[in-house]
Amino acid sequence: MKIIFVLSALFISVWSPAFSAPIAIINARAVTMIGDEIIENATIIIRDDRIEAIGTGIAVPVGARVINADGKFVLPGFMNGATQLGLTEINSVSGTVDHTVTSGDLGLAFDIQYGLNPNSTLIGLARSDGLARAMVVPGGAAAAPFEGQGATITLRDRGKILDHPHAALFARVGGASSASVGGSRSAQWKILRKKLQTAKRDIEQGTEDAVPRADLLDLVLDGRKPLAIHASRESDIRHALKLVDDFGIRVVIIGGAESWRVADEIADRDIGIVLDAYAGQPNSFDEFGARSDSAAILVAAGVKVAFMATSIHYSHDAGSGIRDAAGFSVAFGLPWSEAVRSLTTYPAEMWGVSNVYGTLSEGKSADITIWSGDPLEPLSMPEFMLIEGKEVSLTSRQDILTHRYAPANDGFRPAYLRRDALDANDEPKH
Repeated sequence: MKIIFVLSALFISVWSPAFSAPIAIINARAVTMIGDEIIENATIIIRDDRIEAIGTGIAVPVGARVINADGKFVLPGFMNGATQLGLTEINSVSGTVDHTVTSGDLGLAFDIQYGLNPNSTLIGLARSDGLARAMVVPGGAAAAPFEGQGATITLRDRGKILDHPHAALFARVGGASSASVGGSRSAQWKILRKKLQTAKRDIEQGTEDAVPRADLLDLVLDGRKPLAIHASRESDIRHALKLVDDFGIRVVIIGGAESWRVADEIADRDIGIVLDAYAGQPNSFDEFGARSDSAAILVAAGVKVAFMATSIHYSHDAGSGIRDAAGFSVAFGLPWSEAVRSLTTYPAEMWGVSNVYGTLSEGKSADITIWSGDPLEPLSMPEFMLIEGKEVSLTSRQDILTHRYAPANDGFRPAYLRRDALDANDEPKH
């Protein structure tokens, strides 16, 4: 009986996830995201879902799985500052688009978490481009100027991707959206300020309306959640600065084509900018001041910048889109080290996940990518990737389709005849 108990305990210890073998990445050129630190010939020890140790001369634990980075760049997996990944599959097919409310009274309370699709084929594609995390944003609600509530996600290989629902409250002012509220952005700013004033009064007076709200205004007012405002024109950005002064709230600007004009004021108020770095020239009347070196100007003033990509790249190229945006900004004067921060630590700080993600340091989530070359070069690709300490597939559905249908030396192959040519491990997961 005693022997059976010992054998049972041994079996549990071997197969329990708590006792999974550690991973050791060796010979890494580790860009830790702590200052400008790059550790050459680094060893990174991962146990379960966390980084246990990082540095040089670290002993590899007995029984660890060893991954040789061979001197290549190793960084945290990247984070997209604003995307609709998981809410959109094909923009032109309405049944696959879940980011916008077109009727009813939902505005503040619109919550995108219920529409997230963890099996979206775009998730695997974004992960194969080095994306580990993202802020997923609403596309609009019926009660403008508020668009609803965003959520942070982690691009796990299977299953749950939602991390933090109600991560931020979103609003939009200016541009084409002005027509939906009285035909003027003045109406949008008035409604936005009135909502904040009413909620602040209710909280201060302790009225019944001051209980925690589904619309997040109470959390915005006490600084626990940011108010994210889509704005491009300088005058709108100045109104956002005034909200910080008047209500003491945290604000993140989305888009920010003319934000460089008020870079010092933005830095003074610790406002983050999720920048559309591709807006090097005006695409609308709100973007007359757009310029290609805006990221460099903002960062030089002390502003924290993250990146987004617009048009089809908003969701369909959520990984490569922001990586190319960072490289584009480096070409126009943004320091390389600041560009990679804009893909890691800065979005983590803006969206409230910097306690677990954003640097290669002890105790942080083991979201780690080994790159074939400089990660800001378009032809560089991830060669190995961990998310929360688990190796994830870098094979996207597009890779599978290419494998299946691309011409070989003997011309195009009928897929139904050559199905056996596909390795079972290559089956698309998303």
